[in-house]
Amino acid sequence: MKKLLSLLICLVIAFAMLGIVGCEDDSSSDSDSPSSSDTTSGDSSSSSGDSSSSEITLSGVEMPAFVTEFKANSGKKGDGEAEKQTEFFVLNKTYKVGDYNEFFFKPVVSYVNEDFEPVKPENEDFGYTLELKTDIAVYTLVDGDDYLESFDNKTCGFDFKPEAIGKTFRINVSPALNGEQAAEASEYTKSLEVEIVSGYNVYTTKEFGYLNNFDLRNSVDAASGQAGWAKFRADNGFTLTNDEINALKGLVIHNDLVFEAKDIPASFMYTADEISAINKNYVGTLKDEVNSAIFFRDLLENETFDVYGNYFMIDTHKMPYTLYSSGFNMSTVFDENGEVASTDIVSHVTFIKMQGHDTANAENTSCSISDVNVLGNSPRTADVKAQGGLIFLKNQYTKFALNNSISKCFFITGFCNDSFGKTEFNDLKCYDSFNSPLYNWGCDSMYLNNVEIKGAGGPAIIADMTDSNGGSCPRIIGADCVFDNPVSGDEAWFVMAQASTLIGQFKALDALPRMLSAQSTTPNIIKSFCTTGRNNDGTTYSDRLNIYVIVKNEGGAMTQTAGKNKTYVEINGAVLDYGVGSVKPTDKSNSPDKSEVGLATYKETLASKLQTVCAGGAPVLETNAGGAIYFDGTAPREILNMTNILAGDTLNIYYDTHTLFGQLGVMVEYYTNK
Repeated sequence: MKKLLSLLICLVIAFAMLGIVGCEDDSSSDSDSPSSSDTTSGDSSSSSGDSSSSEITLSGVEMPAFVTEFKANSGKKGDGEAEKQTEFFVLNKTYKVGDYNEFFFKPVVSYVNEDFEPVKPENEDFGYTLELKTDIAVYTLVDGDDYLESFDNKTCGFDFKPEAIGKTFRINVSPALNGEQAAEASEYTKSLEVEIVSGYNVYTTKEFGYLNNFDLRNSVDAASGQAGWAKFRADNGFTLTNDEINALKGLVIHNDLVFEAKDIPASFMYTADEISAINKNYVGTLKDEVNSAIFFRDLLENETFDVYGNYFMIDTHKMPYTLYSSGFNMSTVFDENGEVASTDIVSHVTFIKMQGHDTANAENTSCSISDVNVLGNSPRTADVKAQGGLIFLKNQYTKFALNNSISKCFFITGFCNDSFGKTEFNDLKCYDSFNSPLYNWGCDSMYLNNVEIKGAGGPAIIADMTDSNGGSCPRIIGADCVFDNPVSGDEAWFVMAQASTLIGQFKALDALPRMLSAQSTTPNIIKSFCTTGRNNDGTTYSDRLNIYVIVKNEGGAMTQTAGKNKTYVEINGAVLDYGVGSVKPTDKSNSPDKSEVGLATYKETLASKLQTVCAGGAPVLETNAGGAIYFDGTAPREILNMTNILAGDTLNIYYDTHTLFGQLGVMVEYYTNK
């Protein structure tokens, strides 16, 4: 009877194992599982434990949850618009692993007892093999000691040596197996292909704090947020020394990170002692520190720092807002219940900042953030407290790239701050921003490659010329960009920016191309830069502008000479340029120079007339087909090639406000028959 029972148990377990292995075939590895001989070879590949006991039987081996999530995040999501917005542009990149500390790849193993009840052994041992990828789908078994500082056979912690950096491996891990199971080791082995990079492996929000080193290299004000980092490190058991933190070259994220106020130094928020005398409702809100950041990386010349997201999420939607700024004299009015009634705050609070020191050699300092899904706390909304939401990142005096990432609900996603180094946004998706997803503050070489921006509360891009303040002039080159942000001018961002009236005036100018369309001999062609459409709730809208970029003078009402706008913008080949000293950074761009596309003579002629016409207060309209007109108060007048005003797919509006924005330039989508 006992032999019969044992035979029955073996049969049931065998069928269970076949089902489990079959379900794992498509998702267990970035590549085919190794053969049984590969899995068991090598002197570090096997360990023993109680899992081989006659009373406890191994019944299944599954991938760790983080691998399943990684594969889901890095794969295709579907064909619907909502699904596409969660799908990265570049899929299925190799999983990144840092060399600085342990990386854990521990399969989930299940066991049963003689009654088929789930049990956990007192000891659980694992073995591994390591294969070096030498070509596409070609792997060579190597000695783990050559590339590993250590392997923990309990936690499956792999600590890679610096010699492994830049190499790709297939890691194969299995629990300790008895004789019969060892003969079919591949059925119990889980594999993951990994690329080794220089960086610290991050599993918690606290470990993400290793990014910050600004307070270690610079003197900070005792009342500033950065002043609290020393206490935060001590309270949370940071193990790296200050020198080790400064020496880090990157972070590698291995799961979603959800940030709340408790996950950052308390010094970044107002305390009752600091703020109650002004308004107790500010207690716990973020301090508005314009030149600082919560996670601030200070980089010396020739230093690098890279954040590898592995398709995981940095979630900040639970973070507090900033609602008071003493430096900018901005405050908030609360109702009797302590809720925000109104505010004039404009947030400067930055989640991550990368900053170098040498403006002359900024290109020698480089940093990047790649393959990350980021969620902020400032969507496009009528709720004015979102004005106090987070800026995801700033870079200054560095070469910087944000690669293959998705951003949603940030006040601003990328803020390029007088960078002097090349700044790139590559394969980027930005959705549902209160402000503009991308902001150029005097950055002289900002490049967009395959960037999609939808649902912004303001223009897709804002560029401020800061030359008169000792900064530099914005240069923006964009290719393969999709911007879809129809706005009325009544959105909360335009109210905050005091731009609603101005947008209303621009919309009135839409009568000019419509008038010329009606007079044209070309039948059934109506050009307009205002559009109609349908909201997400099914209601319709009209008279909205899809604003690609707004360029303006940061200094406000500057003198006419100082206020001449030298910004250069090129989006998908369309150029916005006042032509008064702007210089396209051709040494850093693959797109042709203006003279090579036949625009030089046209732009030079336009530039001289722009200054005269705009100085007189008249707005100028220019299409990317090479036509320009102005409005003298009674009718449209030709500047250059009036007939071409009815061609093209983008339109520029040049207008000298003489007040808040100085010489303003706006590039909008130019519609046909809408």
